[in-house]
Amino acid sequence: MKKLIAALSLLFVLSLTACGNSDAALRQENEALRQQILALEAERDNLTKENKDLTEENAALDDTAPESGDDEANPIDRFFEGVDVGSSTAEMNAVADSWAGAWESECRNAAKWLKGQLPLQEDQALVDAYIASAEEQSARMDIMAIYPIADLTLPQTDRSASSGTLRGVLWAGAHQQIWKDTFYQLLYVAPDYTSGVDSAVSYQFLFDVEAAQTQLDSLLSAD
Repeated sequence: MKKLIAALSLLFVLSLTACGNSDAALRQENEALRQQILALEAERDNLTKENKDLTEENAALDDTAPESGDDEANPIDRFFEGVDVGSSTAEMNAVADSWAGAWESECRNAAKWLKGQLPLQEDQALVDAYIASAEEQSARMDIMAIYPIADLTLPQTDRSASSGTLRGVLWAGAHQQIWKDTFYQLLYVAPDYTSGVDSAVSYQFLFDVEAAQTQLDSLLSAD
């Protein structure tokens, strides 16, 4: 009987020891998991901060970049978007042509401004070649811009006569976009811009609102 009691007592002690060891292992495992969770939370916080910093940095870049949609950096579009184009094709042509002409003049002025920052003749020649390519692209657009309204079964030389008066609006719109895009491309490669100085600020627009309004009034009254 005593041996039986002793055996039972030993089993009880072993059982308690096993439970104790199991609890210790669980506590150790829980602590390891807790540390992993803390590490993941810290990593999450760091990523959140990095994302916030990048968002603020991108916002700052958007504020200073000379984008064509920025009214403060783009007085040409701001002016012409407020002009009543009228209802006749002649009025639409006059406004569209003036708009395109303003961007061409501004682009040529930007080319002159950029060349003033380039000491080597070979670099200035590249700017001239870039303007020449815009001229060639604009000339090609005289054919391509009227695709939507032209009789494409006719030779290119005969299409203008059969395209109606709306062709002038399409031509001007295409020319405007070409010169506008070229203008901003020149600003982006300017040493001021690549050095961290906003070219939209350092560049002074040639466009004069009062002169443009006077010219436009004259064109519209003539029509």
